[in-house]
Amino acid sequence: MNKIVEKLETWKDIFIKNIPNIAIALVVLVIAYFASRAMNSIVNKTIGKRIRQKSVRDLVSRVASAITILVGLYLAMTVLKFDDTLKTIVSAAGVSVLLLV
Repeated sequence: MNKIVEKLETWKDIFIKNIPNIAIALVVLVIAYFASRAMNSIVNKTIGKRIRQKSVRDLVSRVASAITILVGLYLAMTVLKFDDTLKTIVSAAGVSVLLLV
């Protein structure tokens, strides 16, 4: 029972030490969300003059929006020092894509 209590206290201490990083990561995610919405609108308006098909415009603007969200997620995970976890996720995603092709 003492080992469980010690482990929980260790987790609590780690959480308290990381509160500023968690706050910064949340701010980064919120900024990425709003930047993504703005990017979607900007790209849609910019290419709206050149591309007449609405479906293609929507696709391009959503891809730009998704890239913005992914960059924000990457930055948030870097702030939280999840570098090893991030590498694992990216590697798994790459393998999954290769298996689907």
